[in-house]
Amino acid sequence: MSVWTHVGSLLQGGLGNLAAYLAAHVLLCLLPAFFIAGALTALIEDNRENIHDSIRNIRDITAKINRGQGTVAKLINEDRIYSQTDELVKELRETIEDAREQAPITSFIRAALTAF
Repeated sequence: MSVWTHVGSLLQGGLGNLAAYLAAHVLLCLLPAFFIAGALTALIEDNRENIHDSIRNIRDITAKINRGQGTVAKLINEDRIYSQTDELVKELRETIEDAREQAPITSFIRAALTAF
């Protein structure tokens, strides 16, 4: 067998593998992608007005937040609120810890007073 015959058979084998790959790719990837794209297009068409309304609502909400209107805007835009909330959480933890420390004393006093 000559070198050119061997090269020709390798090329034929490679082209055959490429054709098999492309056929599988079309069947397994492209066709399902086209079906999914068609389904999404139909879904969007059927809900176009609802999608536009939702986008408008999101635009209105974010505009209010950016202008500082409302509770969410204040939580996002004002550091003072964050600091106060952080301080409140610290105080709450301290209060809970104090209550846990006082529980045995309270139980003892209650038991002692109940006996009399």
